Amino acid sequence: MGSGGQRSVKSRAAGGGATTVAAAATSAGSTGGTFSVSDFQKMSVDDQFDLVQKSIQGKAAGSYYTWDTDYQRFINNSGLDGAPNLVDDKTLDSMSGTETFRTTNENRAFPGKAIAVKTQTDDKLLYNAGGQEWYGKGLYSATNLGSSLAYGDNAKAAVMRFKVDDSKIVSTSVVDMWEFKEARDKNSLYHKLDNAGYDPDTKRAILTLSKGYTAIDNEKGYLTILTRKGVNMSKSIKQKGNASRGSGNWNDLKDYK
Repeated sequence: MGSGGQRSVKSRAAGGGATTVAAAATSAGSTGGTFSVSDFQKMSVDDQFDLVQKSIQGKAAGSYYTWDTDYQRFINNSGLDGAPNLVDDKTLDSMSGTETFRTTNENRAFPGKAIAVKTQTDDKLLYNAGGQEWYGKGLYSATNLGSSLAYGDNAKAAVMRFKVDDSKIVSTSVVDMWEFKEARDKNSLYHKLDNAGYDPDTKRAILTLSKGYTAIDNEKGYLTILTRKGVNMSKSIKQKGNASRGSGNWNDLKDYK
């Protein structure tokens, strides 16, 4: 979003307070509560919109980049962000859901492993940074391990493993359909977000969360995870080492020491 659009959103948000429901949601988030996408889905459109407006007044998670976007502030302050459910690999193997992988590189502030640890443990996380926003807002992951490894710049890259409940994944074509329909419905959350000046990727991500989903399948082998809360994640962090695109066995990768 351009700076002009962001000022517009902030000024609109400052003009009105959140409802009791929205305030309760942000309070739950600040105290590690159990507010979920299902709870967000059950809210009225007005309460959903009030929660968005209130949440963007907070600060984005401090991290290795200052990626201060409306979505970043929304996810960090709405109560919808939270650490994933960490399990060992054997338990993750037994769980249902779509398996997906994320590879992170060292940056100017943290080594790849530290970023992976933050993904596992931080209550509030920076969702878009080095990967920027090529596929919208959220954490990018690949359902094929070899495809994920291709994003590792060198042997020090850290590799993470997740399983996302299939009932919480929606295809990008379905989201496209929602956008087309709700852009024309003045009573919809999407229409309200559009009128308030939110950028397209933020509107798309919040719309998806409001429907009770946590990830978008781009239908080309990649998942964008919009929130870690409710997602199952391996306790193990692997090191890319000499593995390359086409390598595809998690157990063959060495644990990051």
